[in-house]
Amino acid sequence: MKLSLWILSIIYAVPILQAGLFLIPPVNSKYLRRFNSISGRLEWFAHPWRDTLGVFYLLYVISKNPAAYYYLIFIVLSAIAFWRFRHNRRNLAEFGRNNPFIHPKIFFEYYYSGLGFIPIKLTPRVQDADAIVRAPVPPSTRLFPIIAGVLNTCMMTRIILAAHKWRGPEYARKVADGIAIIWSARIVYLGRFSIKTAGLDKLKNLEGKFIFVFNHKSFLDFAVGPLAISPVRHSFRFLAARDHFLDNPFLYNIMGRAMEVAGTIFVDRKKKRESPRFASIVAAEKLANFEMDIIMFPQGTRAYGDAAGYYTSGSKERLLKKDGHLKKGAAHIAVDTAIFLKKRDRSQINIVPIGITGTGAAAPKGAIRVKTGLEITVKISEPIIIRQADVAKLETGTPEYAAFVEKIHATIDERLKEILEIHAGLEKRFFKDIRGLLPATDYEHTSVTMKAWRGKDYLIYTILDCIYAVGSKEQSRFLRELCYLMISDAPAATLVHFKGRVIEMIK
Repeated sequence: MKLSLWILSIIYAVPILQAGLFLIPPVNSKYLRRFNSISGRLEWFAHPWRDTLGVFYLLYVISKNPAAYYYLIFIVLSAIAFWRFRHNRRNLAEFGRNNPFIHPKIFFEYYYSGLGFIPIKLTPRVQDADAIVRAPVPPSTRLFPIIAGVLNTCMMTRIILAAHKWRGPEYARKVADGIAIIWSARIVYLGRFSIKTAGLDKLKNLEGKFIFVFNHKSFLDFAVGPLAISPVRHSFRFLAARDHFLDNPFLYNIMGRAMEVAGTIFVDRKKKRESPRFASIVAAEKLANFEMDIIMFPQGTRAYGDAAGYYTSGSKERLLKKDGHLKKGAAHIAVDTAIFLKKRDRSQINIVPIGITGTGAAAPKGAIRVKTGLEITVKISEPIIIRQADVAKLETGTPEYAAFVEKIHATIDERLKEILEIHAGLEKRFFKDIRGLLPATDYEHTSVTMKAWRGKDYLIYTILDCIYAVGSKEQSRFLRELCYLMISDAPAATLVHFKGRVIEMIK
């Protein structure tokens, strides 16, 4: 019996010390905070098992042996531990709401120290988001950032859910705005990525609603994109697939519930097939009615390939379509929101195309490890502005509406390709790769033919992007065949058929 008490005393060491130091006022010391976070980590690890399965075991022991009633003390300590965890999440919710740009390492020190045995006062040490990156390290492929990222995501979603339960949906959305920035910074910090952002000055003097549209090559885009724009705009909502985050039990419990509470706009793809404009109308109404911006990935899903990865997003059926690489949702939402707001005499809609490069190399589609220490670049294009005068006479469902949406969509596409330098990048790799595949005369003929395609059509570039998305063994064969099709001035129908053969090889 004495041995069991000693074991329980060790397991409950932190709650026992917490009870002993309960009357001590909170202290303000970074050294004590760091020391206390060690005991807090032990408590965070022990809590799920000790205060659930352990309590049931103690109740079972007492039911079998009423003389062991003194075990009730440990059950009470477990109940207090539950309260402390809830209280700590509420404290961190308010802390994160007021300090979205705190260094993520310090935020987690506060999180864990709030579970330790020494009472610690929450004293924010606010830092700019640019200060989160660790010292540069040589690139390496690691699993740890994935594991730590999932655990930290769960912890932060619990903070948002606690805020919702504590003070309701409006407060939870404000908390989510701050926690989202800290979460983004945490993911970047774990990956030891260096983020370079260009073009933020283009956003500073703009008024109205914002729709940020990003290219999409990695799950890291969800962290890097918001972090890049956070110094200027940091109250935003994602447009996300319902079947990914709500209907998937795993992702729902990790982040779906918190995304729902935070006001994420979920697209029901089943309803979308029945009513294609249903999602854009819902998103436009929310954008018009709430003080927030929207972040979108109009490619619809992460792109294949290690080159541009711009024309290779979506199913193989989508890739076969001429304009299948980019969905029109962003254009529809922007125009619909402008139409909603013109009835209320509100200001303009700003569509901001943003290109991210580097996340595809760090964590490509299907990867279960992260390549750390890489540089990620975020480039902000010139905003596409829709003013009241542009939609003054526009009504949904009319030919004029469809033409205007098409114009906005085409502009988004062009701005993304321009900011990402898609065509220039594909050409550079193409000519580098075929130099050793072709005789000199054929190489020169291909170069002349490529000049004719510049600015004329992007079919050749979509084919190149698809070729670089297939296995490396097939690339040389396809590149050589493409060159001879170009030299022979093959008709567009032949090139489209060739593109279909390439797409079939994408895995």
